[in-house]
Amino acid sequence: MCTRKWVVRSSPADSHRGRLLAAPLPAERGRRHRSTNQAWFRETLQSGQDVLLVSIASEHTLTDLEGYLRSGDVTLGRLRVLTFDPTTPDVVFDSVSRHLGEPLVRLKEQICRAHQRWRQIEQEHSFVKVLTYSSAPTLQAVFRGDEACDVEFFTYSTPPSERASLFVQKGRNPVAFRLFKNACESLWNEAEKKTRGGPGVRP
Repeated sequence: MCTRKWVVRSSPADSHRGRLLAAPLPAERGRRHRSTNQAWFRETLQSGQDVLLVSIASEHTLTDLEGYLRSGDVTLGRLRVLTFDPTTPDVVFDSVSRHLGEPLVRLKEQICRAHQRWRQIEQEHSFVKVLTYSSAPTLQAVFRGDEACDVEFFTYSTPPSERASLFVQKGRNPVAFRLFKNACESLWNEAEKKTRGGPGVRP
């Protein structure tokens, strides 16, 4: 049986009243763990824009980015990264591991490694800023400025290769784009409050 990865693409506002349509994409066209569009991810890293990346412990994305940085293929105004907080209480880790269907020990190790690698990238590149969050992770995403986003959903106990991936262009579906962008910007703002020690809900 052919494994499929579901991809959701945004429709124009005048088509199906702006609703989101889903269609299966053959697995051989998928992009490992992060996305179904590696070319778009690489182009995003060369776009010169402000890129916001929300992740939990995507080591594939990290490995790709580290390679692009080494080869000088990254040209960004700013790269903001939200990664899951490795100091999050164990009760939250346990809940996340059960939701993702990942063994608890392995998940914690992945998140700790990802955090360390992101911090190393931040130290080596002045345009990178890394913050952490500890709310329940529901998705990981890449936003290219105010232009488009690529989102992967953490549906219950779903293997990475079978998760739904959503690609939204602001020009085609501004409502859907703004929904995701505003939510992730709010998460970033709360993470900044935590870093400054200010008031606010812990992200």
